Amino acid sequence: CTSVPPPPAPPLARAGTSSGRHKIHLPAPTPGVTIYSTADGSTPTTASTNYTGAFAVSTTTTINAMAAGGGYGPSGVTSGTYTLVAAPPTFSPGAFGTFTGPQTIWITDRTPGVTIYYTTDGSTPSTTHGTPYTAPFMINTTTTVKAVAFGGGFGTSAVASGTYTIK
Repeated sequence: CTSVPPPPAPPLARAGTSSGRHKIHLPAPTPGVTIYSTADGSTPTTASTNYTGAFAVSTTTTINAMAAGGGYGPSGVTSGTYTLVAAPPTFSPGAFGTFTGPQTIWITDRTPGVTIYYTTDGSTPSTTHGTPYTAPFMINTTTTVKAVAFGGGFGTSAVASGTYTIK
């Protein structure tokens, strides 16, 4: 009795870190072979989702994939983690400037479901150091504002910083 070796495991393209939605492509390693994948951390089987084309993930996700069919037994499982980070917060008025009077500062973030933390003393904000942003605030002296976005299934954003010079 001769056994047929399994096909190569499917490569996972571009695992890594990015902001926003990320398209996942799982190219078929061997003609006639079907790729099966999971996005919940479980090990894929031939009963798992049949990969038919690129799909998007919008939060940090680990994709597991295997190939089978076309006269082959199941391949090994490959895994790739796609870490999506929140976009850096933005300030209004813009992040730098010289002003002749007090300024009201708005902080926004285009990433859904995140919480923004900020500082006004030039230090780096975090969930344990900083103020959760809930409403615009006023500054009336020269101030360096820093902000980061956390949560919503995303990795922590880069630190956004702005110095407002009040004359």
